[in-house]
Amino acid sequence: MFSLGMLGGVTAAEFLSDFKGRSAEAEALLREALPLQLAAYGQRNPTTAHILVSLAVASFWKQDFVEAERLCEQGIAIQREVLGTNDPALGGSLNTLGGVLQKEHKLPQSEAAFREALDIRRRTLHGNRDVAWSIKQLAWNLVAQKRFGDAEELFRETLAYWENEKEGGVGSEAYWTHLAWLTQMLKAQNKLDDIEALHRDVLDRVRKALDATHVGVPAALCQLGDFLVSRNQSSAATELYREAQELIPQLNSSGRNIAAAVSLVDSLRARGRLADAEKVCERIIQAESQNAEEPNFFLGHVLHLFGDLLNSQCKFEAAVEQFLKGVEIRRKQPDIHLQMTLLYLGSTLIDCGKPAEAEHYLREALALYRTLYPGEELGGTARPTKRLADALAKQGKVAEAEQAYREAIVSYRKCNATDTPDFRETVNSLVSLLKSEGKLSEAQAVLDDVKAQSAPNDGEKNPIAAP
Repeated sequence: MFSLGMLGGVTAAEFLSDFKGRSAEAEALLREALPLQLAAYGQRNPTTAHILVSLAVASFWKQDFVEAERLCEQGIAIQREVLGTNDPALGGSLNTLGGVLQKEHKLPQSEAAFREALDIRRRTLHGNRDVAWSIKQLAWNLVAQKRFGDAEELFRETLAYWENEKEGGVGSEAYWTHLAWLTQMLKAQNKLDDIEALHRDVLDRVRKALDATHVGVPAALCQLGDFLVSRNQSSAATELYREAQELIPQLNSSGRNIAAAVSLVDSLRARGRLADAEKVCERIIQAESQNAEEPNFFLGHVLHLFGDLLNSQCKFEAAVEQFLKGVEIRRKQPDIHLQMTLLYLGSTLIDCGKPAEAEHYLREALALYRTLYPGEELGGTARPTKRLADALAKQGKVAEAEQAYREAIVSYRKCNATDTPDFRETVNSLVSLLKSEGKLSEAQAVLDDVKAQSAPNDGEKNPIAAP
């Protein structure tokens, strides 16, 4: 439980982040606190502004962006008057406003809020992680506006920040995450020479900074090798791949970098080196199994990665074993990572011919997503609803399956994902189910409805989406 007393000492923009999934409880306490605060200290008070912006966060979680914007603006006006324009709390509130405006597709206004937040944090926090966070927020806003060159410069700055940050370095998760984002910006601009130069520079830095047991070393070798292959320089990549191959038996969990591990495993999978990809996962899991940390969320990430790798090879029983171990760890922190492992577990159980067990985990995945993101109908509900329908259909629960397929179709439409293979597969599954029940006219009605609602191509889509 948390209490009104916990309001003190927390920046407004980040308030409630520890209580994701409990937004109704948090909002109720905030609404109880607001009149008490106003009665005791009045409107022109920093804590009053803090509560207003925190209520905006609660509205954001409910997808009520108009109300979130109103509350943000109200809180920010108080902060400007009472705190001035050199206070980190104002920067945090402006970041919150920027996120709200971006959800409302008000990209220029969102950019202005993010830029002001960044300016304040640069002046007042001097290299603090919140500065890097603000840079990232602004960069993704620019990506949404297809201003990849401007975003590139910002991601170069965050990459340098994480390289030099005392808990970062070239072997850190954050460094590799921002490296991937910077690479995306360069690809979007077709700056192939710059990508090659970046990967060569990263490899050089990694060789100097990390020992041979760190997953970042073979990951950097394969990253450069893969890019050289894409530029028809396979012979130059061969030596890089050979060196990476020799390092795999030496790997441990040094650095605990899931982004680098995923990069390495993806490279090996793409080249058909599946046994080596499995060995990477096994080596890291073996090392982490000796770690007394409890709960070990890094191990949970690797178990999920290993399960997905095994599932891609149709090793369903072995994949289920890894996912179950991952779920056990991730239950200690019910978040989107647990939701994803539950989804993968349920889907794999269907492939194992265990639809009843799959139904249990898929229902849990759906319930968790809706708790974490109340009011949202995104891919987070569409995919598990579709897989739940598959599990129900395989158990002969036809009426429930039909309803679930229809709900999945609605969810895909709400998140504008009707041009995806998943959507088409869902439609086809529903049509097949209806036909098997002799409901031919209903099956045709589904197809006609999909055809009628298919929107024409409205121009080039943004090839890069924010994480």
